Amino acid sequence: NQPRLKDSIELITKLILNLNLAFNLSVILILIMSAANKNLLIFYRRSFYFFFLLIATLMTPPDPITLITVYFFQIFLYELFFICIYFQKHLKIETLKKPS
Repeated sequence: NQPRLKDSIELITKLILNLNLAFNLSVILILIMSAANKNLLIFYRRSFYFFFLLIATLMTPPDPITLITVYFFQIFLYELFFICIYFQKHLKIETLKKPS
């Protein structure tokens, strides 16, 4: 039961494809999030985390490493969106304060 090269290549290929799919789903989610209310998205954060876990479970093979990688990647992009909103709001305020 030695790991073969074919198995390793197959695992890496599935991981790359699943991360690509997770990224595309996250981009779609970010587009939806930009149209939605920020407070509502924060209120339903746990629901989104569960949705990400469900999507990651459906996308990945029964391999926990791939599942965890895809799941945390989606959470990272979700939280990155809020960080971007925070900095965007503060940068707008500071640019308005600068005299021309």
